[in-house]
Amino acid sequence: RLFHQARHNQLTGLPNRHAIGERLDELLTQVRSHDGDDRRPGGRAAVMFIDLDRFKVVNDSFGHASGDHLLVRFAGRLQNLVRQGDFVGHFAADEFVVLLDDVHGLDDVQFVADRIDAALDEPFALDEGHIYLTVSIGVALADRTSTSESLLHQADAALFEAKQLGGDRLAVYDTAMQTRAVEHLRVDRDLRLAIEQGDLELHYQPEIDVGGGMIVGAEALLRWQHTDRGLVFPKDFIGVAEDTGLIVRIGRWVIEEAVRQVATWRRLAGHEDVWVSVNLSARQLTWRDLVPVVAAALRDAEVDPDALMLEITESVLIDDAEAALHVLGELKALGVRLAIDDFGTGFSSLSYLHRFPVDVVKIDRAFVSPLGAPDGSPVAAAVVQMARALGIETCAEGVESPEQLAALRTLGCDVAQGFLFATAVPAADFVELLASAPRW
Repeated sequence: RLFHQARHNQLTGLPNRHAIGERLDELLTQVRSHDGDDRRPGGRAAVMFIDLDRFKVVNDSFGHASGDHLLVRFAGRLQNLVRQGDFVGHFAADEFVVLLDDVHGLDDVQFVADRIDAALDEPFALDEGHIYLTVSIGVALADRTSTSESLLHQADAALFEAKQLGGDRLAVYDTAMQTRAVEHLRVDRDLRLAIEQGDLELHYQPEIDVGGGMIVGAEALLRWQHTDRGLVFPKDFIGVAEDTGLIVRIGRWVIEEAVRQVATWRRLAGHEDVWVSVNLSARQLTWRDLVPVVAAALRDAEVDPDALMLEITESVLIDDAEAALHVLGELKALGVRLAIDDFGTGFSSLSYLHRFPVDVVKIDRAFVSPLGAPDGSPVAAAVVQMARALGIETCAEGVESPEQLAALRTLGCDVAQGFLFATAVPAADFVELLASAPRW
């Protein structure tokens, strides 16, 4: 009994990491011993690394008991899907492994993957309701030089690639994947150190009242002062933060720091109504402590709730509209302002906009860029007109020329931001900008 417990996951009952390694060693020994033996036309061995997409959301939303129940149910399905002779194991947390024997090509791997996908068309029944799952799969094929350790690393690198591409897909290992996986680990390590050392900072891009030309707010944009690489922009590390869960810790700091800053701005004469806007990621919107953290930040800074605007992209609203509606309702009840960022780039804008308690839509730069040209931007004009009919303000992003600003004034757009006015600057520089009271 103790021997069995040492080799099996206590939750799902599947072979654990130790047993997976032993079985893989056996398979690789068979591959090497029969390689080139025409009397045994068997195939190669392969490793499938399987990860449940968005499993942490289930844990965060419904609790660990429901998450454990989901793992058990998934493990049961997985065992019934593989071919005879294949080996199923529970590697760690929400990661499972299938060891495939007698693989003659990727078609054999795809056959198993297709069966898994088909089985996931049926939802899993939890106490909280029915849950649909998708999985990401990383695959590595063995050769004569493979070891169990190298093959598991390769399958893990392929899994990372599948997750980076958005999940719900299969990726087969190649050497470039390992390089990208190593870079991911390096960024993760450096980012954790940056958080501890206080190397993250916020820069602020002014938002201008189109009618009066004065600064009325600012968007807080995250920057990383890397010891060796200098200033690092979010596109180079936010993806890693999302993957590792660091985004929640970073997001909390961003909210608290931005609220502290806007509290100081509002004490400047003539800027009592200035606001700061902060971007929320999809991961943050599912964070159960989001509303209490926002409330505490406002209370600690002793600033009115309308000093904070929270921005959510269209895609986040489209992906899980009901969950987003609930959280946004709670945030709106606090008195903070809500904005939809990159408006117009999604596919359901008109059908859902009236459902959400939105104060501002930010028109994507792609629709602002044509303004000032002879043909103008029908999309920007339509968004401004529609928003006005719904009692929603508009903010144009990416304004770079006086002609674009003039066109926005003609359309009746409320607020604008872009390089015409200023790039994002550190907090101290933004205070100087406010104090100088420029007018455009």
